[in-house]
Amino acid sequence: MSLDRLDYGIDAKDVARIKPVRPIEDCARRLSTPRRPLETDHFRKPELVELNPLDPAIHLDVRYATSNDFLGAPVYSQARAFLQRPAAEALAAHPAKLQPFGYGLLNHDAYRPWYVTKIFWEATPPEGKIFVADPAQGSRHNRGCAVDLTLYDLASGKPNRDARHL
Repeated sequence: MSLDRLDYGIDAKDVARIKPVRPIEDCARRLSTPRRPLETDHFRKPELVELNPLDPAIHLDVRYATSNDFLGAPVYSQARAFLQRPAAEALAAHPAKLQPFGYGLLNHDAYRPWYVTKIFWEATPPEGKIFVADPAQGSRHNRGCAVDLTLYDLASGKPNRDARHL
């Protein structure tokens, strides 16, 4: 069995990039009145908590607030991260456990507004849609219960490329 690898062009900053099929500004402009799909499942009542004030030891590198993301353009106006309270509190318990090993948590993304999921979908070419959530269903990010993280080295402050020894 052979699987073809999709090459999205990893750049010098180790960021996989795509060539958006539509300019990001056009995608955002088309969402002047975004309509989130009606969800019929039973979900927890939203109680989003900002991570950084909860635990400043969790560092932020929110790529979607910069052009250092897969689209090459910012989609967030601020670099902030939110999660549902139980997830945020569980995450906040871990920096102290990592500290003796010389590591901290580096957050790239957490709660994602639905309109951003819609922008990702509209800007991504068909062959890349397997990597972005379909806005018709939404995602765990849209519900504040998914987080994109890595470890960073406490001494240097840089992301750890190889934390397998933990």
